[in-house]
Amino acid sequence: MSANITLFQVEDTEKPDTLTEGCHSVAARPYLCTGYDIYLVWEPCTMCAMALVHQRIRRIFYAFPNPNAGALGSVHRLQGEKSLNHHYAVFRVLLPEEVLSVEL
Repeated sequence: MSANITLFQVEDTEKPDTLTEGCHSVAARPYLCTGYDIYLVWEPCTMCAMALVHQRIRRIFYAFPNPNAGALGSVHRLQGEKSLNHHYAVFRVLLPEEVLSVEL
């Protein structure tokens, strides 16, 4: 089965200056999860989104918003909080209807 998946960036109020690129050797291991991307089914709550800030995640991709406690666009926009010492890019994945209607 083949499907087109659409991504759009969730707007934030402040863009990160630089993003860590490339792989690291064992000798130059990154701090925590610096430069890693994470793919989630649901938009994280505030507590989980802050844990991702502390882990220095580079980009977050999620498929479904969390209308009750979402911290990346639904209720709050944690990625735009200027007082944080790390910022990540956030993308919401728009899944096509044919993918959502597949029965397992």
